[in-house]
Amino acid sequence: MSENDTDMKEFRDALDGMTAGQKLTMYVNSGGGSVFAASSMVSMMKRAQDRGVTVDAYIDGLAGSAASWLALAADNVYAYRNSMMMVHKPLSFAYGNAIDFQHEIDTLDSVEKNVMLPIYMNKAKVKQEDVQAMVDAETWMGADEIATAFNVEMLDEEKQMAACTSEFFRSYKHTPMQYMAFSPRQPKPVEKKPEPVDYTKYEDAMKRINGGN
Repeated sequence: MSENDTDMKEFRDALDGMTAGQKLTMYVNSGGGSVFAASSMVSMMKRAQDRGVTVDAYIDGLAGSAASWLALAADNVYAYRNSMMMVHKPLSFAYGNAIDFQHEIDTLDSVEKNVMLPIYMNKAKVKQEDVQAMVDAETWMGADEIATAFNVEMLDEEKQMAACTSEFFRSYKHTPMQYMAFSPRQPKPVEKKPEPVDYTKYEDAMKRINGGN
């Protein structure tokens, strides 16, 4: 972490201190992250919006996965000619028995139905079944596709940003090559060559067993 990093408490405290008429501006360039952290951040933003705070979001590079929730939960969303967005079904990891796995499935379905889709539909210019199809298919959208699917304002310029990275990029099905190139790679295991067998000790032992012959 750097000295500029902000944790959830600092984010909440900053939003709670904002009053009607103030504006929060977000600059998004992220491959996403925790489903529940993003959901909490959206809830904090919603409380601020309900108090009259305006939230503007600029998609500087990629608004991927849960980062797309943050962008589309804003009052006003701005995208550049080279902006990208990726939507997909929420992911998680689970360990346990069938009951544990079913609980995880139910939780993910609830997040998708009650959190993610309402955020998307609040900005959607297409039908819900179209948004659902994009989510199901893991859809990566360029600027034109974003503007077709969602109510965003296109800025007629490109934003020069360093490519964001995510450990999940290589686990997605349709990651564009420009993001694959920056995705963290697992180190290639070092192949150990078998050490040569020293038969000297074996031969000496056999000689002793055979009486030195």
